[in-house]
Amino acid sequence: MKTFLNVFFALFLCATCRGASDPAAVSVETAFEFETHFLPKGDAPSDTLSKWRMWRSKTEVEIWQIGSKDGEVWGLDGAGGVMFKRIFHPERTEVVFTAMDLKVIGHPVDWERCFSLVSRKFIEEFLKPAGKESFQNQELECFEGDAQGSRWRVLWSDSLHMAVQVRVENDKGTSITKLSESHPLSEQPWQRLRERGYQSMDFSDLGDSENDPTVKRLMRRMGMKCTHGSCGSVCLIPK
Repeated sequence: MKTFLNVFFALFLCATCRGASDPAAVSVETAFEFETHFLPKGDAPSDTLSKWRMWRSKTEVEIWQIGSKDGEVWGLDGAGGVMFKRIFHPERTEVVFTAMDLKVIGHPVDWERCFSLVSRKFIEEFLKPAGKESFQNQELECFEGDAQGSRWRVLWSDSLHMAVQVRVENDKGTSITKLSESHPLSEQPWQRLRERGYQSMDFSDLGDSENDPTVKRLMRRMGMKCTHGSCGSVCLIPK
């Protein structure tokens, strides 16, 4: 699996948009570090390991793959919708998509999936309880089932309101996403590149600056590749 966080809208993967429910109300603000291990089948290239971080507050989720030039941010807009920011770190620029922009281009956002990787609605609809399993000295609920042509296995933490381990297998291979660290957001140990100060550009205004060399470069880098219907904040399904 290529750098799965270096794709456009890795989380705009729901077939229909759910309302901006607020699981943050039952969870602490947290910074996470995850690992995603992809094991291909057949004669595909060798397996890959990606490390990435999530900064999650009550109103915003930021994702960054360690070493990547790009990042993504999803946030509640205060009017019942979810907005998206595509972050370009070398250019210190963020391109902002309003909830209306996302609706017009056909990419609604499921806030609960942004917040928790896998939504409770998805678990309840497609997966079944499979007992409990020890994870980082905790006994967590395990769920298994089939969805979107893949076999899913999810470990769920109620205290974090987070899928802390997600295993997805299909004919392309197996993807295993696992939490490796978590910290209260106020005590998180990692630098957030956006804190350096970035300029903001509205997606709707890009066409007015299409001859600007920076805008041209940003538009070339904005491609949409993930079209699955069951992922969370990152693309969880082998492809």
